[in-house]
Amino acid sequence: MGLTIQGPSVEDQIKERLKGSEGAHWYRKDGTPAHRQEDGSNTTLRHARKALREEGTGLYPSVTSILKIAANDTLEKWKQRMLLTAAYQYRNTDHDCDEWIEAVTTAAWSKSKTALDFGSEYHHYAWLHNTDQEVVPAPEMVPFYDGYQRWFNQSVVEVLEAETVLVSPNGYAGTADIIFRHADYPRDIFLGDFKTQDVKPKYGPRAWPEHATQLAAYRKCITKKYRGKRVRCMNIVIDKNDAQRPLHEHVWKQKEIDQGWLEFSAALKLWQARKKYKP
Repeated sequence: MGLTIQGPSVEDQIKERLKGSEGAHWYRKDGTPAHRQEDGSNTTLRHARKALREEGTGLYPSVTSILKIAANDTLEKWKQRMLLTAAYQYRNTDHDCDEWIEAVTTAAWSKSKTALDFGSEYHHYAWLHNTDQEVVPAPEMVPFYDGYQRWFNQSVVEVLEAETVLVSPNGYAGTADIIFRHADYPRDIFLGDFKTQDVKPKYGPRAWPEHATQLAAYRKCITKKYRGKRVRCMNIVIDKNDAQRPLHEHVWKQKEIDQGWLEFSAALKLWQARKKYKP
């Protein structure tokens, strides 16, 4: 059960929610993003509590913010690998300790920022396409956009919602990339989430349990709206290294989504208990 509202500035919203390292994401009860304050600073739990005191309704934390309360082994291993790779690159330098640490952390963040920028652009072009707006991709993104169009024309029968803000009365919010009807599953509604990956040839495109957890939280918000329909969850994986690789569809089994909701519910309770806050 939940409320679905289209946010007012989708371009900014996409950029904000893909840059999780810059701060937690927050939404108002009506679904409008509240990631930043008027002075440009990141919104914090203090601001959310202030809104609750003064307005009677606080700000809603994002699904990704809530999931940070629990350890993410996959993400931590990726961060460690980025840091160790940068350390190896700077193993033979004349820097003193502080300079070396600064160089290593800057190099590690630079690579992750590049990945974030790619993801932000890709999401933006997908949203424009999904809402029948003109798309003029940057030259380096043209092959990737062409790949997206091929997937879209083959798989998508109808876009029901795109970049839609979801607000749950349970006390959280988030943004769904796409809700659509799939050509191969005519009776079902699909909740899709795009994942841009550095795909390794050894393993191919991959979907992780935390992706199912995120989708389970989103799905809970729209089950009432699409009551009577089977709502299924899918990750659409894009290889940022190979524009010619077809987009990979990972359809989650219902038991995996049920497990994801169980885990998210536990994380939500822990987050609310630890923060002593519920909007």
